[in-house]
Amino acid sequence: MKALILCNDFPPINSIGAERPYSWFLYFKENGIYPIIITKNWKGESNSPEKKILNFKKKTENEKTAEGHIIKVPHRIILPEKMILKYGINRFNLFRKFLTFIYKFLSFHFTYFDQHSNIYFEAKKYLKKNKVNFIIITGEPNILFKYGYLIKLKYKNIKYIADFRDGWFFDHVSSLNKSIINKLMRNHEYLLEIKYMKNTDLITSVDPLLCENLNKLHKKKTACIYNGFWEYVKEDKKYNNSKLILTHSGTLTPGQRVEYLIESLIELIDENKIKLNDFEVRFIGLKYYPIQVNRLKKISEKINSTIIYTKRIPKKEVIKYNLESDFLLTFTDKNYDAIYAKTYNYIECKRKILVIPDDKSILGNLITRHGIGYNFQDKEEIKLFLINKIREKKNNILDSSLKEIDNLNFFKRSNQARIFSSELLNL
Repeated sequence: MKALILCNDFPPINSIGAERPYSWFLYFKENGIYPIIITKNWKGESNSPEKKILNFKKKTENEKTAEGHIIKVPHRIILPEKMILKYGINRFNLFRKFLTFIYKFLSFHFTYFDQHSNIYFEAKKYLKKNKVNFIIITGEPNILFKYGYLIKLKYKNIKYIADFRDGWFFDHVSSLNKSIINKLMRNHEYLLEIKYMKNTDLITSVDPLLCENLNKLHKKKTACIYNGFWEYVKEDKKYNNSKLILTHSGTLTPGQRVEYLIESLIELIDENKIKLNDFEVRFIGLKYYPIQVNRLKKISEKINSTIIYTKRIPKKEVIKYNLESDFLLTFTDKNYDAIYAKTYNYIECKRKILVIPDDKSILGNLITRHGIGYNFQDKEEIKLFLINKIREKKNNILDSSLKEIDNLNFFKRSNQARIFSSELLNL
């Protein structure tokens, strides 16, 4: 059996979006499916939006390995990106946002405006000479689902699988944006999502709740393929730090309630129950999202000296930060329940996870069921926890490491790829 997989993100890009199809590439063949990946020809990781635009090679390359076949195509630079390269990220913001909206809106209807079209053209070229059993589309960008729809229209015998890393209509970030332009785009893309899912044979996603919503919307068979983790990280040294180290890695969305932690720390300082040099909070990779950094700085003025922000860094460095930490942070959104992908990265580092506040849903249940962290109902619980753990750290009796838990092996990427392979073969 052969699976043609179309994706935008793929190594050497350092992202969850890249790791998901990469795990299929690594493990599909041992489960009876030969993978052919068509993706962008990335040079490597970038730590700024400006550098990301030029982070591509300008030619198509083929690479065959023991695991499968990778076809890498050039990226098309569109006008808003050209403006960033010429004038910088801080000039013509409003005009650039308008152009980006126009390009995104029209890209679904006119190839000229579609900066991802090289992936589709390469897929068409491949299918003219080669037979495959499955076409797997993993979004974002969601325009990739259009490619799956069009390929299925032409090749009726190919099974079309749409994989949602995030929601499209159910995207929790865009749903919070109440601007007229965003509402227009959401209504437009809702109709497109309905259209492009009509001829799918299977819809997959990253957690049971999103699968359930997609099933209700599209009346299609769904399967949950968790993001998961690779393997447990082996620690080769002990880290000594007198402070309580709390670390958050990756993105922070507008709805995630980081205020619960920051306000708890400030209140403890004001109440003279802890001191500034008792703790350190780290936000790894958040400098890539300056709006979120500014948001945090506004609410954390009293404790800014103990908060560290980094730019995007390689995963090896992220792991090092996680291993140096006492606890790893995840902030929930009152309007959106999910198992955030960083949860699995935390598990592989064998550090306990703090869910702030408890979502009383799938994330909190995962933490409780496996005993891999703590859920907090309110700031008073957080404050009491912090006081106790700072005291334990000072007395050198704090142990926040996890043991390897057999039940968590279910979430290893190798196992999730095996489950996905089984779902495909059952089609």
